[in-house]
Amino acid sequence: MDEIVNLRSLKDYEEKLREESLAIIAAGPDLKEKMCMIEGGMDVVMGFTKEHKKLSDDELTLQYLGIRLFNDAAASVRLGLSGYYQVAFLLVRDILEVGFLLDFFRTSPEKIREWKEADHKALMKSFRPVQIRGALDARDGFKEKKREVAYKQLSNYAGHATYRGFRITMKDGLGEVGPFLNKQHIEA
Repeated sequence: MDEIVNLRSLKDYEEKLREESLAIIAAGPDLKEKMCMIEGGMDVVMGFTKEHKKLSDDELTLQYLGIRLFNDAAASVRLGLSGYYQVAFLLVRDILEVGFLLDFFRTSPEKIREWKEADHKALMKSFRPVQIRGALDARDGFKEKKREVAYKQLSNYAGHATYRGFRITMKDGLGEVGPFLNKQHIEA
C-alpha cells in the first residue's frame, strides 16, 4: 500500500503545470528569450563555480556565492514553472541580494575577507543588504534607488508576510492552496 499517495499526486500535478508553463513560454517570443537569458546566466555561474579553478581563497568564497546563485535560480525556475510563485519570487529576492553582494565585491575585493570572517554583529554593522545597495548606488552615481525599489517589491510581495503579498497566491481573485497556473506570474 502506498502511504504517500497525496505527495505523489501533488508531484504529478506540479509536472502537469510545469509542462503548461513551458508551453506558455514557448508560445511567447519575449518569454522564450527571457528563459534563454536565465539559462545562459545559469551556464555562466556553473562555469565559474564548477569549471574555473580558484586562484585564491577569495575566489573560492565567490564560487560559494555562485553555488548559492545557481541553486536559487534552478529552484526558482522549478517552483515558478510548477505554480509556486510566491516562493519562486522569494528566491529571486535572494538572487538579487547575492548579485548585489557579488557586484560589491567586484569593485571592493578587499572586503571579501572581512565579510567572510565577520561575526553576526560585524555583518550587521558593515554588510546589511541596505548598506550594500547604498554602496553600489554611491559607486554608480545612482540617485533613484532602483535597487532598493526592486528589493522592497520582492520583499513585500514574496519575502515578508504582507496582505499585498497574498495576490501572488490568488487565482481568479481567491486564495489558492498549492500550485496553480497563472500566465501573469509566469511572465513576471
